[in-house]
Amino acid sequence: MRGFDVIADDGVADVATFEWVQMSAHTMNLVNAVGRDTWTATYNAINMANQVAFSDLGKVSWRVILRKKLQFKAEASFIRALGYFHLVRAFGLPYAEETKDIAEMGVPLRLRGVMDRATAFEVVQRSTVSEVYSQIISDLEYAIENLPGENKVESGRATVDGAKALLAKVYFYKHDFGNAAKYAEQVINTQKYDLDEDLTAKFGRAEKKTVTQEIVAMIPSASLIEDSWGGLRDYRTNGLALPTSRPSNELIAAYDQQNDNRFKTFFKNIDGSWYTLKFDYEYMDGIIIGYNELLLLYAESLAKSNGNMNQALNALQKIEKGLMAKLILQLLIGLLY
Repeated sequence: MRGFDVIADDGVADVATFEWVQMSAHTMNLVNAVGRDTWTATYNAINMANQVAFSDLGKVSWRVILRKKLQFKAEASFIRALGYFHLVRAFGLPYAEETKDIAEMGVPLRLRGVMDRATAFEVVQRSTVSEVYSQIISDLEYAIENLPGENKVESGRATVDGAKALLAKVYFYKHDFGNAAKYAEQVINTQKYDLDEDLTAKFGRAEKKTVTQEIVAMIPSASLIEDSWGGLRDYRTNGLALPTSRPSNELIAAYDQQNDNRFKTFFKNIDGSWYTLKFDYEYMDGIIIGYNELLLLYAESLAKSNGNMNQALNALQKIEKGLMAKLILQLLIGLLY
């Protein structure tokens, strides 16, 4: 996660190691320890999904639990799509018309589980960026059609809304803004999600038991030993030392520091440098996509696809209203007391 912040210029790593120099320059390779861990862990997750649903082991399992076949395959498809979307953004070229079909500029597509030594050492060449995105979209479309409606966000299982929201984000990265708006709108129109008045609610859900309506898809944490987002500790200000990762100056400059409630809630100046308080928890859920991100994605997609600008403005106004609500409440309390 912090790697994507650095790649996107939203984050700065205060460690002069070649790993972070490579990441900020988009030249990351497998000698890079941070990149290698990301590569290995994500392909391990993809392989487990493949073993369950796309291998001979999976075929044997279905004889025992045939009624769960579609559900498990749909959940495995979601996990595989999420994994490849993560990998292609970190290790492949950005999706663009001039580069999407260049050979081996995506990542290797493994679509069957590794079952023995022979398949473990099978060489799989990198696919094109276009081929990787096509596979991601195919997996998410299957998930949307076959995931059970009773799956809940807090369970950590894949949901139909989560798959649609992720598909909207995939199409957004693919610059297919019409489809991005289409799938984002379907999730928004369920009216199951809303912006939290407490801006910290979705981040503190696991540890502080805060109530949130803002998370569309997540990987939940239940305790410190199940905190799979330990990398975020490099952002935390409540440790023994200052964080080694912090927001970039460009990100800080983008905020209205006097009036933006997000800035007042999430950022702190320590010895002349700005740090984020967003991750100051012992353990946290891994948020895949939230309602706030979906609203922004929807508004921008409508604008870039010549869609309904009134709907785009409505989405932006929801965010503005949510950001101002807490400030207005504080002002009212101040006037009353």
